[in-house]
Amino acid sequence: AVLVGSLKNIRKFEELSGVLWNKETAHLVRIVVRMEVYQPLTATKVLDSIYRRDLPIEEIEYDQSHAGGRWKMPPLDEMLEDLLEEIGADICDAILDQPWNGFVTAVDGDKIFISAGSRAGLKPGVRLNVFDSTKTIEGAAGQRFFKPGSNSAAIEIVATAEDRSEGRQIDGEPVKMGHSVRSD
Repeated sequence: AVLVGSLKNIRKFEELSGVLWNKETAHLVRIVVRMEVYQPLTATKVLDSIYRRDLPIEEIEYDQSHAGGRWKMPPLDEMLEDLLEEIGADICDAILDQPWNGFVTAVDGDKIFISAGSRAGLKPGVRLNVFDSTKTIEGAAGQRFFKPGSNSAAIEIVATAEDRSEGRQIDGEPVKMGHSVRSD
């Protein structure tokens, strides 16, 4: 996945809180972060979220934070750790929701070799759909992305190693090097 994170804002502000007759001014520091996650095969955006946390600070910290023309931040470690934990969990969820993809690395007669093996959960008997991914589109800065094609064939895994597998075609159009494979 391609991750793009940006710190959008850190600011301090005051907010009234409490019951109508007993309102107090709360002093806060707010941090806002935007996180985008892209699936690299097709450059599809799979996560686009804005995260916000408010940290209460004492009035004296609020007043001292801008004394002398320089803005001094209170310790934000705990708040940032909590925020990053949430962002990390959301990134993992977004990536895990995406279908698994591999690629055909070679075709030798009726043997089809793919770029994933037992470490990716493949084992003999697993069936994979094959998609023509040999067409590309060019992005704004010259980046190239695969243009997903239609499901054109199916293969069955017959042998696996840790990082590669061998399969045989069970139906469809001829499988070629560069095609992508995906489980159901």
